[in-house]
Amino acid sequence: LFLLLYATFFLPLLCKSTLNRVKIVFMDFLTPEEKRWRTVRFIVGYILITIAVLLATFISVLLVQGYKIGNGGSFSQKGLVNVGSQPVSAEVFLDNQKVDNTPSRLDINEGEYSLRLQANDYRPWNKKFKLDGGAVRYFTYPKLIPIEIKQQPVVTFTSQPSWASSSPDRHWVVAKLDATDSPTFNVYDTTRVKPDSGVNNQNIALPLASVIGAPGVYGSFEPVEWADDNKHLLLLQTLPTGEKAYIIFNRDKPEESQNVTKLLSLTPNQVISLRDKKYNKFLAHSADNGLLIARDSKDISFSATIAEGVVAFKAYANDLILYVTYNEASPSEANLLVKQGDKDVYRLQPLLRDPTNFYLLDIAKYDGDWFYVAASGNDRRVRLFINPLSRVTAGSLVKIRPTQSIPIENPKFISFSDNARFIATQSGNRFAVYDGELKTTYRYSLNKVITDDQEVTWMDGHRLKYVDNGSATIFEFDGTNEQQLISSLPNNAFNAYFDRGYEYVFTYQLGSDGKTTLQAGSLVVQNILLIIYIGSVI
Repeated sequence: LFLLLYATFFLPLLCKSTLNRVKIVFMDFLTPEEKRWRTVRFIVGYILITIAVLLATFISVLLVQGYKIGNGGSFSQKGLVNVGSQPVSAEVFLDNQKVDNTPSRLDINEGEYSLRLQANDYRPWNKKFKLDGGAVRYFTYPKLIPIEIKQQPVVTFTSQPSWASSSPDRHWVVAKLDATDSPTFNVYDTTRVKPDSGVNNQNIALPLASVIGAPGVYGSFEPVEWADDNKHLLLLQTLPTGEKAYIIFNRDKPEESQNVTKLLSLTPNQVISLRDKKYNKFLAHSADNGLLIARDSKDISFSATIAEGVVAFKAYANDLILYVTYNEASPSEANLLVKQGDKDVYRLQPLLRDPTNFYLLDIAKYDGDWFYVAASGNDRRVRLFINPLSRVTAGSLVKIRPTQSIPIENPKFISFSDNARFIATQSGNRFAVYDGELKTTYRYSLNKVITDDQEVTWMDGHRLKYVDNGSATIFEFDGTNEQQLISSLPNNAFNAYFDRGYEYVFTYQLGSDGKTTLQAGSLVVQNILLIIYIGSVI
């Protein structure tokens, strides 16, 4: 900037001042022809100096922006790569050349690279990537898995549990026990990894007043969703007769568990879910007429209509509903609407109507942007709307077009990663994952047999997990770095569970003696320093 100002303003003034002095001193001694040529030389010199300064300024700007002058005189721009890992101090290899240890900051030329991280007693981590000039890439999420995962049993069961579910904060794992006298659950504390200590786990029975049925005929229980307080779990109880009841299970104070169906006088055809992830707030949906209403277990008289004619819906927070309706839709389409607050309604581009009424909907916020995703089960894509409510005014008849289409045929599941950066769409072993940061989609198929009803779920913000052929398996958002962990009972009812710091993986396993155990596998290599003292005995 200084050179540019110098060339533009100060240099002309300096040259003009010098030229004037030369005129005063020398012009009287030169002939007219000599005076003319001397003036021309001064002007040409000024122009050449200006060009040189501007060229130097241009080169300086390029260098500041990360460009580098190659051997052939061509320019190439640099980029920045930040690399981190768990555990720290892993060796960093770039194109098979060691360049540093994690955490690392690499200032390298644009181009395609192969990155490898490795540490003693851990499996290597690999990633191929392209770095654009001036770009910054972050690989701070790699988690290296031990070559040998050491296990220990932490809970032993007399019979196999029906299912298990982990709280959102990964602090608790709840398993439904096979008990006929009362509905009983085992609650395990993942922060206290000790073998059958009794401190880290306890068996909790639901109060009989909170359930339906009688001893021996309590039917089945299945988890619906956790509340955001990590204490309450919404359960669906189904008797052999088909009678159903929704129950809020309080793992901290079991005596305060409630039969929501009875408390709110719900009808048999109403399906409920938590509203805003609060244990006392519910959305009740009637399948026969599509009526969606809000209820509150702390105020049983409260009942507010949210929408009518709802076929499927997804709620976010307390005032945002994304839903599908056939009202005013053509026979081949399903209208897609967003309701914000009590009155504001926005129309999104309709979906292809599914004959089985199967639709996938979700909402999340990432880096200040709102992401709405929607698809029908018989479509060939998932539609992504980014900040759609900012494009039109509420009540407008304009149907908002999707920002992006995520190509996948007959999608079965969609989900956001824990950090909401990635949107995973799945159909069997086929995946299409959208990256909200890099604005790109990764499409791949796992070389595994995954049934249509087997959902692969997120482990964290960058990895997914599932059980394949009796082994808990994880892989990254782009399908790379697939790792088998430890054995596990089949997927859907069971999966891999983790503690808060991802230092342990927990799975339910069936032993050769026929007993089921909850196993804890260490994901951290414990380096034990053995010190031997040699001394004299007095």
